[in-house]
Amino acid sequence: MNFSAVALLMIVSTGFGPPALAEMSKSPPPQVKSCESCHGKEGNSTDLYTPRLNGQPSTYLLNRLRELTDFKKETPHATTAMFSQAHRNANSASQFADYFSRQKATPAQRQPGASSDEGARLVAEGDPSNDVKACASCHGPGAVGLGAAPRLAGQHKSYLETQLWDLFLKLRQNSTMHPVAGRLSADQIRALINYLGAD
Repeated sequence: MNFSAVALLMIVSTGFGPPALAEMSKSPPPQVKSCESCHGKEGNSTDLYTPRLNGQPSTYLLNRLRELTDFKKETPHATTAMFSQAHRNANSASQFADYFSRQKATPAQRQPGASSDEGARLVAEGDPSNDVKACASCHGPGAVGLGAAPRLAGQHKSYLETQLWDLFLKLRQNSTMHPVAGRLSADQIRALINYLGAD
């Protein structure tokens, strides 16, 4: 019996066939519990002001961790909460990003009414009368996240509201979002929250 046959026999006999090996490859990085202590199990935060990570694009998560190491780009709250963690886990950032991106995303809880209808229009079409681009053009259809743009659908309503106002007031640095958020009215911000947010 050659080496390959012996190796295959050992894998089958110990139960580590393809399904088991695939499951092992999806296991969380060793330090993920430090993230889950604030962001919730599998990144599904229960704190209204702590963002959900589950189902976020891995590219966005990786870029966001890098941003959180820069004092000049962040709000005081984000810097205080994440600066040391982002530095400490820099070498594992890609593992964290990959793990949380594979977790089941929280769906949006659309509120009934005209405000949500306006939110849906802003996501799909934007507001041409005020030169506001459609959210979907960067964040994907339904704002479920695309590449380096985060998933907005299913994020905590309170967190979404805080971030949109921080971007409106330029407390959070993001050159792509400043021109967009800065043109939104208070009613439009509320409409987006009612359409995209979740409890």
